[in-house]
Amino acid sequence: MVTSEQGGHTIVVINLRIDNKYHEVEIDNPWVLTDSPILSKMFQAHINVEYWNSVMSIKYICKYINKGSDMAVAEINNATTGVNDEIARYQMGRFINSNEAV
Repeated sequence: MVTSEQGGHTIVVINLRIDNKYHEVEIDNPWVLTDSPILSKMFQAHINVEYWNSVMSIKYICKYINKGSDMAVAEINNATTGVNDEIARYQMGRFINSNEAV
């Protein structure tokens, strides 16, 4: 493995063994971290971009986007009235934290 710097970029040359033959591969900074120059220029910030090409990743994204909010069931009990009204006692509500309220 040979390391050198050219113009502020670190370049690593490694020998990979493929099919019992050694091949010299040059690895520089874009190999280390994936980014999109178009998005970085548009938003004036570094944006990490990754490409997933499996069925499980698509399933995860669809499940995450379409899931509902966190739900809770609370029981409201009024001991002064002698009526047992189950519909009035249980109310379903959802919890919204400060990040989701905006």
